[in-house]
Amino acid sequence: MKNNVNKLLGLTLAGVLCFSCLVGCGDKTTTEPNNDNNQQEQETGNLPEDQTATIVNCGFVDVKPTLDGIENEEVWANMEYTQIELESSKFIDVKSYYDNDNVYFLFNWISEMTNEPTDSTAGHWYTKEDGTWTWDSTMDTFSIAWDLCDLPDFAETGCTPLCHDASNVLNNRYMGTEITGDIIELWVWSPAVSGMKGIMASYLWTNVESDIDIDAENFDNKITWEKLPGEYGFVYNRAEDANEPAEGGENAPLYIVNDKQPSGDAALVSAVGLFEFGGYILEIARPRNPSALDLTHFEVSDDGYADFLFAPNYHTLGQRDDHFTPDTASTLRMVGKTITD
Repeated sequence: MKNNVNKLLGLTLAGVLCFSCLVGCGDKTTTEPNNDNNQQEQETGNLPEDQTATIVNCGFVDVKPTLDGIENEEVWANMEYTQIELESSKFIDVKSYYDNDNVYFLFNWISEMTNEPTDSTAGHWYTKEDGTWTWDSTMDTFSIAWDLCDLPDFAETGCTPLCHDASNVLNNRYMGTEITGDIIELWVWSPAVSGMKGIMASYLWTNVESDIDIDAENFDNKITWEKLPGEYGFVYNRAEDANEPAEGGENAPLYIVNDKQPSGDAALVSAVGLFEFGGYILEIARPRNPSALDLTHFEVSDDGYADFLFAPNYHTLGQRDDHFTPDTASTLRMVGKTITD
């Protein structure tokens, strides 16, 4: 994909990453401290062995960028993009670095949309001729999954191409693994929801409980999204017993943005994204060492390396059968401050 440098202005939506059929960590719970937290490879002096084909180098730069979705700062200009290949010959470009406090990302991708999104495309619920509810929107979505517990198949599968059992059927969208103890840290960016609050909403993505029927008529595909402590600034407006909004009637949104300020672990990831000329740029900042043990800690020694496995994805909302997901995971390789090569 050609770099979408300096292209974006508008709103974007971030999305829903899908996972299934991973062999898990096994018999862990999300309440137990996980001190390994996505730090599978910690090496001093020598490069770690590559776990994936795509390596995104992340070095130290003592600069804090302005998160505005515009790639006009020297810190970004001095870096080359790394290209992440998705299925269907799609791509996401990424740059990354860190300072003493945060790790930063610049994601860039070409949209499948034919029209520039506006506020009016934030989406709404409507009923189809057969009486079922669906969500109408034309914005892209974007999300990132981070392997929190060294899932054995994560490097080889990332976000699996399956993504959903039946992606074109709203009430049968399945996400999550079936192995007790599987934990993924999930960042979700939505221009009409989390983007309105300047964050990527953070969740722990856990396994589907054995007593849950994923084929049930009103199965909620977000049942495996465990909320983090704090305030998101929006609420999920879905009835517990039906595929329709809990409040607001036929034109009610899937999410209701409230007047509360995001806070706590729910709002750890700051993000601003813009759309222009057929593509998106999304700038992200995330604290390296959150207080919660069960979240990713982006730690690296001054003279070493640390690898973190992740899988990004995007799709144009309203075209759920066209998720663009990686066939394999990618590696964020943090490089110590004193390493110059």
